[in-house]
Amino acid sequence: MTPGHLFFGEAPQDVVCHIDGWGDEVETSFSVLATYSGDVPWWGILVLIQNRLDIRGLHTTVIIDRVSSTPADMENALFMSQYNHTQDVNVPPADQIALFLQSVLRAIESGEHGPLARILLSDATTLH
Repeated sequence: MTPGHLFFGEAPQDVVCHIDGWGDEVETSFSVLATYSGDVPWWGILVLIQNRLDIRGLHTTVIIDRVSSTPADMENALFMSQYNHTQDVNVPPADQIALFLQSVLRAIESGEHGPLARILLSDATTLH
C-alpha cells in the first residue's frame, strides 16, 4: 500500500522519481514526488540512510523520519504543523510490517479483501 492510499485514500495524479545516488550498481538514494487532488497537493519521500516521508498540504505539514525502517521496539515521532501550530506526536513501538500482514490475512480470511485488492491494483497501475 502506498502512502497516498494510506493517508489520502486515492492514487496519485502524477509521480516523478529521481535516483540521487548509486553504489556498486545499486541505487543508494532516491526521491519520489507524487501529486494528489484536493487539499494535499503532493507528498515526497527522500531515501538516503534516513528514509523520511514529507507530506505537505496547503496549511499542513507532516514529517516522519525512519518511516520504513523503524525497529519494532523503537518509538517514533511525527512532526506536525498545521496553520502555524506545531506538535510532535509520539508513536508507540510496533512491528508495522507484521501488523499490516495480519490485517491482510484477516481480510482474506473474512472474505473482505476487495478494498485491499483495489488498492493493490491501483498502486500497481500507478507504478507501471
